Amino acid sequence: MTPPAQVKGTVLRGALKDIKETVPGGVSALMASMNPEMRERYFSKKFLHGSWYPYEALVVLLETYFHHVAQRNEQAIVQMGIRSARRDLGTIMKELVSKVPDLSEREALDQG
Repeated sequence: MTPPAQVKGTVLRGALKDIKETVPGGVSALMASMNPEMRERYFSKKFLHGSWYPYEALVVLLETYFHHVAQRNEQAIVQMGIRSARRDLGTIMKELVSKVPDLSEREALDQG
C-alpha cells in the first residue's frame, strides 16, 4: 500500500502567511469560509516547520482560497504561487534551484 502524500509544515505555514498578508480579514476570514469538518481536522493545531502533514490539508486550504477568497480567479492562485516561489527562493531552495541545469531563479519566477 502506498503511504498517503505528505507536505512539510513549512509549506502550510508559508501559505497561511500569504493569506494573512493578502486576504482581507486574514486567516480568520478564510477559516470562516472553510468546511467546518476540514477546519477541525487539519487546522485546529499549529503547524510546525519541520513536521509532515497530510497533503490534503494543503489541498483544502488552497481550494478554500480559490473558491471563497479568489472567487475562482485562476490568476489569484498563480500570483500566490509566485509569492511562494519568491519566499522559497530566499531560503535553501535558492541553492537547490541553482543546481538545476538551465533554470535560473529569474527563469523560475518568469514561468509563473
